Amino acid sequence: MDEIKTVFDLACGSVSQLPLTPEDRVIRRQARDELAATARAEQLAAIDTRLAVLDRQAIRPLRALATGTPSAEDTATLAALEAEAQTLRDERGGLLAASAPD
Repeated sequence: MDEIKTVFDLACGSVSQLPLTPEDRVIRRQARDELAATARAEQLAAIDTRLAVLDRQAIRPLRALATGTPSAEDTATLAALEAEAQTLRDERGGLLAASAPD
C-alpha cells in the first residue's frame, strides 16, 4: 500500500491526497528517529533521577551497616534498593545500546 500525504492549498481552499515522494519518506524517517531519540533521552533522564533517589535512600541503612548496628530492616532495605537499582541499570544499558550507531 502506498503511503499518501494530505496537502491543503489555503489559497484556493482545496485538499489533495498525493503519494509520498522519496524526500517525504526521508523527512518522515528523520522525524521518527528524532522522536525516538527524544523518548530515549527522557527515559534515561528518568532512570538517572530514580537512581539518584535510590542512592539517597540507602544512606541511613548504609550508615547503620558501617557502624555495625544494622537491623534486619536495614539489610532488607539495602537489598530491595540494590535490586531496583540493578534493574534500572540494566534498562539504562539497553537504552544506550539501542541508541548506539551501528
